[in-house]
Amino acid sequence: MKDPQPNPGGIITPERALAIARESIAHLAPGIEFVVLEEQTIEKDYGWIFQFTTRRYRETHDPGALVPGTGPLVVERDSGATAFLATSVCPEKAIEEYERRRRR
Repeated sequence: MKDPQPNPGGIITPERALAIARESIAHLAPGIEFVVLEEQTIEKDYGWIFQFTTRRYRETHDPGALVPGTGPLVVERDSGATAFLATSVCPEKAIEEYERRRRR
């Protein structure tokens, strides 16, 4: 998924990356509000990796409030482009796979 408003003016700031992440997850599932887990953000040379979950899970820790298939989200530093990472593996492995694809 690409950022609906790429940044033609240059490098993305951390604040803009967070806004892009929030925009990207806002409408993933009708009727479900997602929130970025800002304290779990990973900064890399190519951008940021954002973890997110449902607001209900964040507030209640009720496993029934989780939405399967919502893996980490990358926001690229140079363009604001986004990519949702694989959910079939742990986040660390998904990040490794993404970085391997980037190097190609």
